[in-house]
Amino acid sequence: SASWLVLAVLVLRLISKRSPKWVNVLLWGIVALRLVLPFSIESALSLIPSAETVSPAAVQFAPAPTITSGVSVIDNAVNPALSEHFAAAPTASVNPLYVWTEIAGWVWLIGLGAMLLYALVSYLRLRRRVSVSLCVRENIYLCDAISSPFILGVVKPRIYLPSGLDEVQRQNVLSHERAHLARRDHWWKPLGFALLAVYWFNPALWLAYTLLCRDIELACDERVIRTMDESAVKTYSTVLLACSMPRKAVITCPLAFGEIGVKERVKNALRYKKPAFWVVAVSVAVCVVVAVCFLTNPEHETMKWAKNLRVDDVVRVELTIMPQATDKQYKDFNADEIAEAVALINKSSGRYISEPESLSGSTMTLYITTADGVQHTVTNNGNTYIRIDGDTYRSTHITWPYTVGDSPLPDSFQVGDTQAADANRFYVDDWSICIVGQWLRNLGTRVWLADNSDAYLSVVKQDSLADELAGLQNAGHAVEELDGYYRCVTQEGLSNTIVYLYPVLSNESCYWLETHWSYDNADESEVEVQATQLRMMAESFRVENESSTADAFIGSYVDDMGSSLTIRKNADGSYAADLGIYKFTSVGNTVGSYDPQMNILHISGTADIGGTLAADITADGTGRLIVTLTESPVSTGYLAAGAVFTFWPRVTGYSEYDEVLANICDLRLAGTHGTETDFSSDLLTANDYYQTPGWLLRDLDGDGIPELLLGANWDEGHAVIFNVYRSGGARAVRVVNGWNRNRWYLCTDGSLANEGSSSAFESSYSYYRYTSGELQHLETLLYLDDGSGGSPWHYSVTTDQYVNSGDFHSVTEAEATAMMDKYTHETLVFTPFVV
Repeated sequence: SASWLVLAVLVLRLISKRSPKWVNVLLWGIVALRLVLPFSIESALSLIPSAETVSPAAVQFAPAPTITSGVSVIDNAVNPALSEHFAAAPTASVNPLYVWTEIAGWVWLIGLGAMLLYALVSYLRLRRRVSVSLCVRENIYLCDAISSPFILGVVKPRIYLPSGLDEVQRQNVLSHERAHLARRDHWWKPLGFALLAVYWFNPALWLAYTLLCRDIELACDERVIRTMDESAVKTYSTVLLACSMPRKAVITCPLAFGEIGVKERVKNALRYKKPAFWVVAVSVAVCVVVAVCFLTNPEHETMKWAKNLRVDDVVRVELTIMPQATDKQYKDFNADEIAEAVALINKSSGRYISEPESLSGSTMTLYITTADGVQHTVTNNGNTYIRIDGDTYRSTHITWPYTVGDSPLPDSFQVGDTQAADANRFYVDDWSICIVGQWLRNLGTRVWLADNSDAYLSVVKQDSLADELAGLQNAGHAVEELDGYYRCVTQEGLSNTIVYLYPVLSNESCYWLETHWSYDNADESEVEVQATQLRMMAESFRVENESSTADAFIGSYVDDMGSSLTIRKNADGSYAADLGIYKFTSVGNTVGSYDPQMNILHISGTADIGGTLAADITADGTGRLIVTLTESPVSTGYLAAGAVFTFWPRVTGYSEYDEVLANICDLRLAGTHGTETDFSSDLLTANDYYQTPGWLLRDLDGDGIPELLLGANWDEGHAVIFNVYRSGGARAVRVVNGWNRNRWYLCTDGSLANEGSSSAFESSYSYYRYTSGELQHLETLLYLDDGSGGSPWHYSVTTDQYVNSGDFHSVTEAEATAMMDKYTHETLVFTPFVV
């Protein structure tokens, strides 16, 4: 992208001869800013044709790589040959272009090293030449070994003068070199070379660096001669010629008086006229325009669509809000509200984010149906992210007004991530159901539980549909017959229970689905969301035909590296799978067939890097699946045919937490002890102190995203926590790390207690509040029995570490006991690990 800016600066240099020369240096500074900025905002004013000419994803995974320069002539000339010569071969392990880019990376590194080595050698050689110099005053030195004056040094620059200069020459040279120092040129030139070293492969930047050096000298000359009369300017020009240097490769250091472009500099000095104010003003304005147009990237198509949307293009706008009370989740806008929504969408702005963080909180989504029949989505996530048709932008200078719906979600309406889609369908025996939201399946049962209330969904098969209907009616309940199932409300009020009956057409049996939620001691808005999700899940229930024992494989799995495996059943009885291995090789909608004799599910499909990926999937009876690659597009390494992977069922609803649990299960199954892990090694075994280690989800800071607690039952009525993890997006982030001598407890007031002991004479009791992903220290008690006879109890609210005794003050045993009695440990029920 910076190359386009270099070309623009070259054009401006040619047409702005009357502008002061410092303007050219300023333009090169804009080029440097473009090179060093780690991000670039999008703007409709951007003149950059394409923000990403070569996409890394296209290089690695596209079957036929292409570039997107933004200039059709260039794309049409390059892409046919690029796609032809670097097309992915079905038998190749990776794209050919990906291999070449790996080689190019090493070549770039070698080039960078060579450039930096050259700069270092040049600097050291020059330092050696001036090592014997005479300081005449301050930072001015005379040296017999040099023929031209220059500045050397960045932090403490020195001016070096040849010994043979006469007084007139010396005064002119010093004026020039002091102007360099005043302009900080001894910083900008090394910075320019550092950028050239990084981008040495770009010819445009070699030209840019050469012209930067020339423009620095021209600007410095103008600064010196702007106060001189004609005679002094001629003298200055004569000195320039006398001190000119032969053309050689002194490109990194120093700032030499007569280093480059002497002929041009003399002409410029003799023709110099102070620029008019309007010329300076126009020049500055041009720099501003260049910065706006070339420091920004062109807008994505989705952002362009949002800014150009017109009311006349829209036929309908629907609003959904999650989480929200059931009767306020949806709104169908009228004409005036549509106009307001379009005006709000037109104000959309922000920086494109390729990998946004996962955020909790309220989400408002507008579903815009346009006149061409296409439905677009615009989502506001906490006024932080704006998502337009799948593209995410970090919002800037735009806040959506608080809005609520006026009705529940229509039965036919599907809401983004919470819709009951077949991708989330869970298969058990002869039936399947879509899991909506974060519900935990109670292992070994057909029950799904909420992690923070008594809400649940259960499925039970009954022998007679007629008997169940009669029982409900005899109990005085009204039974509603709907399309393919029956619905009956058996309890209403603070606690609500609804029964769904799904007939099995091949016999007289049925499936009894029961959903339950309660407002008692619960957050009302959260319960409303759970009630909506329970309804959507219950209504997604489906009786499956032609089931087989392979259905036991159906579900979602993860391994200890975060790779995923999802197995589904198609309507025709075959199976489909999505297999992602270490974020490198994946296959979507893989067709599979089950071998009942071998109890193996065979899957085969086209990998996303090209070629065929096939695998055999079996269960080993521990709850995990064994995946053996039988064919792979990768011919070497751990992804080649024959590679074996183990996957564990997803149980938490959060992939990053499931990855942690999979790692623990792998080590427990292998009987691993004493190994260094991210989590406590006490979780790998049971001992006399505690039994049944397991996991638990609990929202500790109330942000809507639960934390993962790992621990075990410790004595009767006690539950010790060894680790606490928070969601970090792609990976879980450990917040608490403990072991059997450094135990953590969850207190009834939501705080966390830490009790540690190093001996019978030293113990600590610290208390924390978990907020925004971090532990905030509340207070600490230390028991330090030094045998002096004084109180062994010490108290602090400023630190939890006994580093300086001044941080603690002595308290009595009664005061210590009273402080600890403020915190009551909560009894936790951990879900045991699968193994």
